Amino acid sequence: ITLLIIDDQDDAHQLIKLSLRHIEPQGTRVRLLHAYNRRKAEQLLQREPDVHLALLDTRMPGGPGSDGRWLIPALIERQIMVIPFTVFDDAASAMQELLGVPALAKWAAPEEIGRHLTTAIARRFSAGFSQQPGPWLTFLAHEGSVAPDDSLETPTPATLDLSPSEIAILLCEGDDK
Repeated sequence: ITLLIIDDQDDAHQLIKLSLRHIEPQGTRVRLLHAYNRRKAEQLLQREPDVHLALLDTRMPGGPGSDGRWLIPALIERQIMVIPFTVFDDAASAMQELLGVPALAKWAAPEEIGRHLTTAIARRFSAGFSQQPGPWLTFLAHEGSVAPDDSLETPTPATLDLSPSEIAILLCEGDDK
């Protein structure tokens, strides 16, 4: 199982590494890939064909387009389960609603993170797994020019039917920590 961690903070990467011993069943082999920004994540995704899960910091510094949320459509298209990883409650609840995966809190204990990852791994490898990008995700991907194969059709902002949660995500784009 390969897990890509996309987070700008080294302590978050270390926390996940500590949490691996709490994944069930014991002995489950998880290979970690580390990306500290969106560009590094894009490079890893081009080199690594078999990534199964991505733990994604929902807000990284650098301004609009620099954080990992812009990678979501490309990750989903490759059937990589996206797990939001954040300290921000508003981003966590919005991302959970949009992706259908519970967000993982950065302040959680390693045991709790291990249980969360166990559930995510089971879901990722269950029959019929899928996450579907909505039109707003496609729009974000093209605005940030991150789709590695440029295969997504870009809707215009006027054609997007956005929910309050989707609007909240878009409004957060200009936020820095």
